[in-house]
Amino acid sequence: MVKGCDWLQDYLSNNPNLSDKDRLLCDGIEGSKSPSTASVPDISETATTPTLTQETAVDLVEKWLQEKHKVFAPPFDLQVLARYTTGRYFQKSQNTVDWLKSNNAYYQFESPLVEATGIFSVEGNQATVGVKVTESLSLYSQGQAKPSQNTTEYNFTLQLENGQWKIEDSQ
Repeated sequence: MVKGCDWLQDYLSNNPNLSDKDRLLCDGIEGSKSPSTASVPDISETATTPTLTQETAVDLVEKWLQEKHKVFAPPFDLQVLARYTTGRYFQKSQNTVDWLKSNNAYYQFESPLVEATGIFSVEGNQATVGVKVTESLSLYSQGQAKPSQNTTEYNFTLQLENGQWKIEDSQ
């Protein structure tokens, strides 16, 4: 049982489609590293407290944008994706990774510039934060780079999940 629960740890901790009850499947199994007792990397102050300010929300988005190069290029690290995202955003990003892998392609990103737009609200376990993102990126496919630079305003929906704020969607 311990070996099986240790093997399932990442799945139980990171699958956005599992209920909180399902995540506790291995709780009480002596010696296992169940999701409720496993150490979760601290990505921001919001990981230790459910209180969210506009500054910490923007910081979460900025940290994700700085780390996403690990997700959208080899080795396509889905643990980084699960650390920062959940729900629809996680699924859309995972679909992008699947497309990149099947087309032998990847993205390369330059450091993004993130600015708050002033949009911010928190309602229970969901929040919305508006940011303006300027980033340079290149899609590498079939040996060719397709560079672009974008400045786009997004409204990110954040979800409080197991005491940690994550990106749930963006528009």
